[in-house]
Amino acid sequence: GLALVAVGGYGRGELSPRSDLDLLLLHDGSTPAAAIARVADRIWYPVWDLGLDLDHSVRTLAETRRTADD
Repeated sequence: GLALVAVGGYGRGELSPRSDLDLLLLHDGSTPAAAIARVADRIWYPVWDLGLDLDHSVRTLAETRRTADD
């Protein structure tokens, strides 16, 4: 499965006019990489086309936990 998660200031509800969007595409590790890439492209490119500043990542739950612990 996949989930799109707002993180950073956006996730905390602290988005301001000059803020970037911090988005995490979270997956369970069972979804094929090509399918994840297709979904990511369908999300990231329209955001970039709007001229918005996007900070994004694609991680499994385990990778997300390790990153949070750092």
